[in-house]
Amino acid sequence: MRQLKKVGLIEMGFPYYGWLTAIQSTPVHIATQLGKSQIFYGEDGEVEYGGSTETDKTSIYDVAYMERIYLMGG
Repeated sequence: MRQLKKVGLIEMGFPYYGWLTAIQSTPVHIATQLGKSQIFYGEDGEVEYGGSTETDKTSIYDVAYMERIYLMGG
């Protein structure tokens, strides 16, 4: 995670990037290792805390949404 924080700070100007990458990718990584095809999250932080309202009418989002919104397309 330290390397991700450094990359986030130096290349993106966003030191929070390492934590955000880990918190979004770890559940997907573990579910893949365990052969699980569905993951339940407690909330969509973007909708809950004033970000994108793209998913405010649905309780489902995919990996592409996670990459675009939470990982800034990275």
